[in-house]
Amino acid sequence: MNTDNSKLTITPLGAGNEVGRSCILLQYCDKQIMFDCGIHMNKENKGVMALPYFNKIDKIEDIDLILITHFHLDHCGALPYFLKNYKFKGKIYMTTPTKEIYGLVLKDSIKVKSEDFSQDLINEQSIEQS
Repeated sequence: MNTDNSKLTITPLGAGNEVGRSCILLQYCDKQIMFDCGIHMNKENKGVMALPYFNKIDKIEDIDLILITHFHLDHCGALPYFLKNYKFKGKIYMTTPTKEIYGLVLKDSIKVKSEDFSQDLINEQSIEQS
């Protein structure tokens, strides 16, 4: 018997038809898991255009957890922005190596300044808070 509560819904918030901006919302029963929170690395997508489509999420506060699969910017680069600008109260999981490298990769992207998103969307304070 399939009820609305037991329906599995997968919503690509990025990376659905592209490489980059990896972010997928999975809903099953009363749980919501967001896989990755990446940034688009294409030079044409600058500022908020480089972010996942967070506006497609009905209630961000209902997301139970975020799972960051690895430390590449297209999988974790939007996390500081997301945490600073939305009312997410769940838990964030990532492997120990990803956690150790995550902040370094993001801070390096600000220093290099070759990724146009970094100066507008994230800063060292938002990285540290994340």
